[in-house]
Amino acid sequence: MKTKPILIIIGTLLFYISFFLPSYHTYLGYECAKLCSFDILEDLDLFNIEFYYYFSFTFSNIMMIILPILLLSRYRNAPTPLYLCIIQVILLLHVISWLFPVGDINEIKIGYYVWLLSMCITLYVSIKSKLLE
Repeated sequence: MKTKPILIIIGTLLFYISFFLPSYHTYLGYECAKLCSFDILEDLDLFNIEFYYYFSFTFSNIMMIILPILLLSRYRNAPTPLYLCIIQVILLLHVISWLFPVGDINEIKIGYYVWLLSMCITLYVSIKSKLLE
């Protein structure tokens, strides 16, 4: 797949750009990431399902940092392993799930959609790579 590196770079750039765009209500993307990664730990309640739901967004962000590095180095000329594709699908579904608990869809801003698009592009590259093996 000759466009693999280009698409990965585009997806990665969109991911980082999304952190500086309005994402939800009055929050920028990096503020949402900080809220889900660190601020939620201040009121730690292990019996509250919301803690696990919001903290799980941290894994999507970490994966979007690690995955392009793997796809451009170790798996540049090799198919993406199935387990990475499965992890990406699960994380993408989790990110898409954010559309449902939000009461007012107008509160979701462009940064969220850019973030989602970056994950879709990276998943597309992984699946396309896997299918071409």
